[in-house]
Amino acid sequence: MSSGELMAIFLFILSIILIGCEANQDAVLDKCVTHEEGGIHLHVSLVTVHNRQPQMLPAGIGITPDCMKPLHTHSEDFIIHVEYYEPYEFVMGDFFDVWGEENPYINSEVVSISMNGKRYDGNYRELVLEDGQNIVIEFEN
Repeated sequence: MSSGELMAIFLFILSIILIGCEANQDAVLDKCVTHEEGGIHLHVSLVTVHNRQPQMLPAGIGITPDCMKPLHTHSEDFIIHVEYYEPYEFVMGDFFDVWGEENPYINSEVVSISMNGKRYDGNYRELVLEDGQNIVIEFEN
């Protein structure tokens, strides 16, 4: 086999792996959970600031009459609830994906991010959610 053929095979296998990982992530976010399942139960404080005005998260993100997603809100406050029946590494992007089209920040620019009072320079979507975190994301139109 030539090096070009080997490279093509490698890229094909890599694309299958990446597609499988994305499909698995979507499958996890689409699962329904209950409070009784055990596993992980985290609380993350998220303050979104839009045009310099702090905004509470709406109640019921990720909750429908027949399903509660692993990432959700119960009340109109600043708390993201993370519940899943086994250990799993959720990231902030997962929460925004569950929030979906109703998310008012979809077309907004991120101005700044802080985590536990310290500036965070990474992509907010990749920020791993951990119990007790205090996250502030400032958006502007």
